[in-house]
Amino acid sequence: MSDIFDGTVYKNLSSDGGILSSKFNFSYNFFVDGVAYKKSNKSIWPIYLTINELPYEERSKYLILAAVYFNNKDPNENYFLKPFVQEANKLSSEGILWIYQGQAVHSKVIPPCFVVDSVARFQMLNMQTFHAFHGCTFCYQQAESVRGRAKFTFGPAAELRTNDSWAKDLCEVYQRSERTAPEDRVFRGVKSSCNLFDLKYFSIEHVVVDYMHACLLGTVKTHMEFLLEACGSDSALQVWTGLDNIRMGRSHVVTAIDKRIKLIQFNTASRKKIQLLSAMNQSWKASDFRSWLLFYAIPCLTCLLKEKYVAHLAMLSNAMHMLLQLKSNVKVVEEAHRLLVMYVFYFQKYFGECNMSINIHLLTHICPGVLKFGMVWGHNSLLYESYNRQLLQLSLSPYFVSYQICHKFRIYKLLPSLCEQMVSSNEALSFCKDVLKYKHLVKCVRSNEEKCILHGTPKCKALTYRDKLEMSQCIDVDNIETCFLYQRITFQKKRYTTEDYCPGAQRGNRLETNDSYAFLASGLSVLIKQIVNIPGIR
Repeated sequence: MSDIFDGTVYKNLSSDGGILSSKFNFSYNFFVDGVAYKKSNKSIWPIYLTINELPYEERSKYLILAAVYFNNKDPNENYFLKPFVQEANKLSSEGILWIYQGQAVHSKVIPPCFVVDSVARFQMLNMQTFHAFHGCTFCYQQAESVRGRAKFTFGPAAELRTNDSWAKDLCEVYQRSERTAPEDRVFRGVKSSCNLFDLKYFSIEHVVVDYMHACLLGTVKTHMEFLLEACGSDSALQVWTGLDNIRMGRSHVVTAIDKRIKLIQFNTASRKKIQLLSAMNQSWKASDFRSWLLFYAIPCLTCLLKEKYVAHLAMLSNAMHMLLQLKSNVKVVEEAHRLLVMYVFYFQKYFGECNMSINIHLLTHICPGVLKFGMVWGHNSLLYESYNRQLLQLSLSPYFVSYQICHKFRIYKLLPSLCEQMVSSNEALSFCKDVLKYKHLVKCVRSNEEKCILHGTPKCKALTYRDKLEMSQCIDVDNIETCFLYQRITFQKKRYTTEDYCPGAQRGNRLETNDSYAFLASGLSVLIKQIVNIPGIR
């Protein structure tokens, strides 16, 4: 199991007789979210599409902006999605004609997956807010009133929502339409019909939990807040270990954790360095919470937090590690689901029923979405959220904002293809290649498949008897007398260096980055002493 193609929904659509059984038919995921417009009270609501049949690395490059809504009020679902549904149904029924290798091809495009956060999800489905007693859009679990608020306490798994049950709920809503009180016209969380119900090849079961909002910005942030709120009170001695007295407040604990974060060395493969915990409420973003959950939380909290609370957070960390793997299988997903259910159970036990928010409950619905649409990395809003900031930068005037965004977005997307069409002479192409060359790639040795790149000027070394003895465990070196030593290498798009290649360490400074360690396929971690290139050996 890996990408969306391994999920049950895509397999059913691509089986014999399915619409995706034709290699010229395609599918797309679509995403809806609201973005605050600069410092005004208005907001932008874009609809993004990504083509599933493209390689994952190419999907963001060819992301499609299908629609933009701009107003000081949230969009009305009945008007906002109606044009989109009409156009989407044309694509799935009539399709499009295009030229492929000189021949006309007819393709149909369908939308099997809808990615949306909790705030926008109930609006797009025309259901009650997640603060209501039937606020879950995935199941019929009824929230309980805890201190006057609706909370999703832990209990037996409830019935899942389906298209058939959704249709039955709508029939009941129509029968209640003449009732006076608005709350009496709602049935099991359904307020009225929505346009997505008319979308072909789409079902309410095709909505997935967005782990970015539900897990990273929701659960992980809430979990850390609850742990830190215990500082400076009687409950601190029950949660934190090593505290001399209850007067040791939040700032002392945060300072101790920040010291550990400062000691961590990163490698250049890390997309973003983790910020200090003291900046969590000010500047942490989803990527920071992701790094904290997956890599840094457990080592930074061990021996500061009591063991049972570390084990509790490790359940969530381990489960998300499983669901974010490039390749996995059903057994691993089932194990991740078991860990998430245990995490929800202990969350209620440790933090109380009054803190069982919708984000905690949504953790139990992540793994069913994985079985339907593949691993979590293939269907979450991290891919789309990065474009929201770009949309805000496309508008310079407060007038005709939607037009400005759409017009400029199309221009920027057309630039690469325009360059390919306009730049045709060999002189221009040669000039562009020279300009795009990187200095550190000028002196390098590449393998045939370019998976391995050796950087820098090599150093020739005569092989000693001891060198040959060590190398003989891997290769035949009987007739080899010399080799070349390098200090840097790029392998499978990751940078590695020898232990000695540490300019900062040579000056006595603490290193923030260290690429001299590597993980083998077996899971063993190794320290790189030398990088050796032997001519004629591959």
